[in-house]
Amino acid sequence: MRYLVAVFRRELRARCRSARLIIAGGLAYAGVWGAALGANGLPVPAASGAEFWADIALLPLQLAVVWLAGQIVQGEARRTKALPAGKHVAGRATLLCGAAAAMWALAVLGAALNPFSTGDRPAPNLAAYGGVLWFAWGWELVLLAAVSVAVHVILRRRWHGTLAMLLVLAWWTGAGGLGFEHPLYRPVLPEAPYSRMSGFGHFLAPVVALGAYWSAFALLLVLIAHRVASVRAFPARRPAGRNVRDATLVTLVAWAALGAWVFYNTTVLGASETRRDVEARRVEHQRAGGAFAGPAGPETLSLDLKVDLFPARRAFRSRGSILLGNTGVERIEYLILSLPHGVQVEALDVPAVLVEEADALGFRRYRFEPPLRPTERVRMTFELSRADAGFPDAGAGTNLVANGTFLTGRDLLPVAAPSLPDTYECDPARTSGLMRFSARVSTALDQTAVAPGRPSRAWRENDRAFFEYETEVPMPPCISIHSGRYAVSSVPWAGTLVDVYHEPGRAVESLLAAAGDQLDRCLRQASPCRPLRIVETPYARTVAWFPGTIVVGEWAAGR
Repeated sequence: MRYLVAVFRRELRARCRSARLIIAGGLAYAGVWGAALGANGLPVPAASGAEFWADIALLPLQLAVVWLAGQIVQGEARRTKALPAGKHVAGRATLLCGAAAAMWALAVLGAALNPFSTGDRPAPNLAAYGGVLWFAWGWELVLLAAVSVAVHVILRRRWHGTLAMLLVLAWWTGAGGLGFEHPLYRPVLPEAPYSRMSGFGHFLAPVVALGAYWSAFALLLVLIAHRVASVRAFPARRPAGRNVRDATLVTLVAWAALGAWVFYNTTVLGASETRRDVEARRVEHQRAGGAFAGPAGPETLSLDLKVDLFPARRAFRSRGSILLGNTGVERIEYLILSLPHGVQVEALDVPAVLVEEADALGFRRYRFEPPLRPTERVRMTFELSRADAGFPDAGAGTNLVANGTFLTGRDLLPVAAPSLPDTYECDPARTSGLMRFSARVSTALDQTAVAPGRPSRAWRENDRAFFEYETEVPMPPCISIHSGRYAVSSVPWAGTLVDVYHEPGRAVESLLAAAGDQLDRCLRQASPCRPLRIVETPYARTVAWFPGTIVVGEWAAGR
């Protein structure tokens, strides 16, 4: 360790003025860059466009690191020969990684101390989302520094190494835009959104695994560079000592094991999807919805739902019965069902003939034999299950989490046309096409479940908490199911008592302020199911209306 410190100091003093100028410029730019991000609302769960421009602004720092690698590695030949080759490589890598870490630290300091930060965001919380976001950027700089030193040592000539690193950097920053998003060949840490309610949840594991995987790769590359430099400096001697060989072998095994673990969690356990895959699936789903669309089908008259939530395992099982009826004056021949994405259909009993099945797109078409007459009713039953396993990817949502689960009818049950997915929004003023609803929701023992309607019963059984809800009047056919470790506060609003389900310690006034417009709008209109409660949900910045419930994202209410 003392030798490495000595090498670090010696290398820093020996570099030319231009290298010092680049380091000083990089530090200054890092401070300004961090302050600019702090003023514009990062780090917070932001739109992808904001983070894209933040990544573009990081590019000058990355180019500075690549340039400094060539400047540091291509020292005077006589000084290179005066030091043991392996320790010399380690010292150079340590020097550049230290410079990159200093740039990152100054950027964090600039964001944290910026006096011109906007007031519509929380102060940077380095132990929360902002900490992981800044750590990811800093980790990328340090990793780039180590890889740059190793590549310059292996390729020997400065411009060969610089050109190779520019190609690596182009791949590093542009592979995602070309559709190459698998983490095994793209050294970028995945996003880990933070929530006061649910913490980092299942998003932290892939950050740790991928960080270790790419760090092991960088260390392996440095060890290979050590061997190459040793062979060049002392061709007549054994190229590496036993300790170095053992370290190389251990690093190689660790890198391979981590890669296998990442592959298992992204490809075997989870169906890994790129952003392009997700977008293509959505487009195909909408196209299939248009192809399946036809004459109006039966309407949902009542829904009896039973949901078992398993927040710790990110899983649920839903079952129930749906009463369908012909409320028109013409006979109905076809029934089109839309199935939630990512669910397993355990059972689906429809009193009609299945004529077309496209489960990959989420649609099934049934034919009534004979056609459904006006006022005639039929009942179908279903049982669906879902278990989110492995690492989340670009297509992952934040609705099924350890604390603060938020599921809708699009997640829990088959939906009958004409309310095809992505074309229907809950309208508090809707007075036609209403249904009766009852639900029994079970969840973890320490959580409270919320569903449309008034609570009629709550009990505990077999280390589970059960809650029953039932509507007093028909409601629009859109539901939301929630589960979390909530505190409940009853507050008056415009002459109506509203129950607020919120994170313990949260100021209820902020939730009321965020939901105020929705509350006023619903109270002014003759809604068939007036708002009874506000429910806070994690990882979200939106406010949405559902019968009897206004859902407020925790970031919409501020922190």
